[in-house]
Amino acid sequence: APLMLGGPREAANLINLAAGEMRSTVLPAIAERDAPLAERIEEELFTFEMLFALDPMAMGRLLRDVDNEKLVDALKGLKEPEREPFFAAMSSRAADGVRDEIELRGRVAKSEVALAQKSIVDLARALADAGEIVIGS
Repeated sequence: APLMLGGPREAANLINLAAGEMRSTVLPAIAERDAPLAERIEEELFTFEMLFALDPMAMGRLLRDVDNEKLVDALKGLKEPEREPFFAAMSSRAADGVRDEIELRGRVAKSEVALAQKSIVDLARALADAGEIVIGS
């Protein structure tokens, strides 16, 4: 019987929440039974890490819509090299300002970081759906 829950996006959200190892086993298992469904789920699997690969113009477009507080919280959870694609899309003055805010922020709960990153991914997904930026291959 076909799986009738909330569709590909909800399935993708569940898989995104699952640990990496589970992600790499669940999708192939779905693909064996229903390849088109697996493909649709894969399209929904946007992760925050995918944003690291945005070109500077797309990143700049995304950052225009991102609330500064959210950006600081999202970047707080990253190692310095992973922050580079974000800083590269900003003026050096803006990047320095964000760097300073990250330093001053103090401890941020993992759940806050995850929430901030998710809201930025949702924004990126909306921009991608609108054809304003391209994410992934």
